[in-house]
Amino acid sequence: MSILERLGLRRKTPVRLTATVTDPVLGDADHARALLRGEILNGGESFALRGADWDMKRASEAFRSHVHGFIWLRDLAAALPQDKGADFARPIVGGWLERYEEPDEMAWRADRAGARIALWSLYAPYVLGADAGIRKAALKHMLEAAAHIDRRFTSAPAGLPRLAAAAGFVVAALMVEGAERFLKKAEKRFTEAADEAVMPHGLPASRAPADLIAIMEWLHVVRSAYAARRRDWPEAQQAVDGRVRAGLRAARMGDGRFTALHGGNVASFARIEHVLSFPGLASRGAGAGAESGLQRLEAGRTVLLMDAGPPPAPAQNEAAHAGALSFEMSDEHERVVVNVGGGRGIRRGIDARVATAVRVTAAHSTLTLADTNQSLIAAGKPLGAGVDSVEVERDETDQGTLVTAVHDGYQRRFGLMHRRRLFLSPDGRDVRGEDRLMPGGKKRVKAGLEVALRFHLAPGTDITPTADMRGALLRLPSGALWQLKTDAGTVSVDESLWIGEEGRALRTRQIVIADETVPDGWRGRWSFKKMG
Repeated sequence: MSILERLGLRRKTPVRLTATVTDPVLGDADHARALLRGEILNGGESFALRGADWDMKRASEAFRSHVHGFIWLRDLAAALPQDKGADFARPIVGGWLERYEEPDEMAWRADRAGARIALWSLYAPYVLGADAGIRKAALKHMLEAAAHIDRRFTSAPAGLPRLAAAAGFVVAALMVEGAERFLKKAEKRFTEAADEAVMPHGLPASRAPADLIAIMEWLHVVRSAYAARRRDWPEAQQAVDGRVRAGLRAARMGDGRFTALHGGNVASFARIEHVLSFPGLASRGAGAGAESGLQRLEAGRTVLLMDAGPPPAPAQNEAAHAGALSFEMSDEHERVVVNVGGGRGIRRGIDARVATAVRVTAAHSTLTLADTNQSLIAAGKPLGAGVDSVEVERDETDQGTLVTAVHDGYQRRFGLMHRRRLFLSPDGRDVRGEDRLMPGGKKRVKAGLEVALRFHLAPGTDITPTADMRGALLRLPSGALWQLKTDAGTVSVDESLWIGEEGRALRTRQIVIADETVPDGWRGRWSFKKMG
C-alpha cells in the first residue's frame, strides 16, 4: 500500500461528475485574447504557457492561485466554444496533472485545490473532454484534492483564500462521485470561512469593499452547485449572501461604484450590478454603521462615505492603507472628493511603482501631521504601529446627520489625537467638517508641526481658488458647482492621481489646506456648499 493510500488520499477513482453546473461568473474578454496568444494574465502579472515553469517562483501568491486554481478557464470560455476550448485546455490540464500528481505544498495548497475543483466542475467540457486518460486522471485528482482540503484546510490563508478552499470543498461534495461524505463538514467549513471573511454588518474583514465581489462570486458558485443537484441552498449561506448584498449597497457611491478604501478598487458598475443580479435578498439592518468601520451619510443627491474604523488585521489585508477618517463624496453620478485608491479586486492590477505610494496617509482625503503616516508603511508589508482604535459617534436629527470619529495614530509619536466631525444637511447641499488635533497621553505637544488637510478631487474637476486663499470654487464635468471654504490655514492646489476601474492611474488635482499646530494642538473648519 502506498503512502497516499495509507493517508486516505488515494481512493476509488470517480467515474463521473454527478451533475452539470454553470458558472455564474463572467470571464474577461481582454484576458481571453491574451490567453489565445498563450499568456495567462491577472493583477498585472503574466504566465507564458509555452515552456511553462509551473513552480512560478517569482510570482505573487495571488497570481499563483489564479494560475493553479485554473481561474483563467473563465477567460478561455469567453474566447472559445467548448470543442475548441477543450482542444486548447487538454494539453495544459494533462501537463499539470503529470507535474503535480502527488500533493505539493504550493500547487495543492487548500485554496488552490478548492478553486481547481470548482473550476474543473464548472468547465468540465473543457477539462474532461474527449481524452479518456485525462478525464480519468482529472476526476481522480478532484477526489484526492477534496480529501487533501479536509486535512489541510487551514493551509489556506484567512480571508478570501480560505473561502475559496471551502467553496471548492462544498462543490466537490456535491459534484464529485465519492466525495459526498464530506458534505456536512464542507458546509460547516464554508459557513465558518464566510463568517471570517464577512463582518456581521456585511462589509469584508479586509475593509476593502471591492472584496465583496469575489465573496459574492464564491457564494454563488456554491449556490449553483446546490441548484444543479436540486438541493436547497443552506440557510446559513443565504444569510451570508444577504449580509454581503447589504454591504455592497452601503459601499457604493452615487455613480454605483465602490468607495476606494484599503486598496480596494472602485470596480466597474457592470461587475457590481452583475453580482447583485444573482438571486437573493439583502439583509435588513446590515450595511454601514458604527461597527462596520464605514459611515454612510446620504441626503438629496449627495453621498458621503467615511473610513471610520481601525485598519484590518494583516491576515485579512496585507496591503491596507493608512487613511483613517478619510472620506469620499459624490453628487448624484459624479464624484467630487476621492481617495487615490488602489487595485485590489480587479483583474488588471496597478502599476507596481505606485503600489506603496497609494497606501500613504497623504493619498487620502484626510489630515496628515508632520508629513507622517498615521501607521508605519513599508513596501510589501502590512501596516505597522500607528492607528489602534477609532471611536465613532453618529447623531441623526431633523437638522441633518453628524458623524464624529477619533483615531489615535499620532498619539505615540506626537501626543495628539485626530478628531473629525462630518455633517450633511437634509437636502444634501451643505457638507461641513471640522478637524481637530487634541492632546492625548503624556507626550508633550509641540507647536509648529506641519498640518496638511487634503481633499483629492475626481478627474475632470475644474478648480478656481479664491483670492483670500481660504476657499475654492469646484466645477464638475456636468457643470455643477460646489464652493469650498475654510477658516484655517491657506488653500493651495497640487497634483494628484486617481486609480480608475481599469487600474490606470489618472491625473487629477487636490486641494491642500496647510497650517501649523499650536501648543494645544490644532483646529480647522471647512465646508462644501452646492451653488445654484
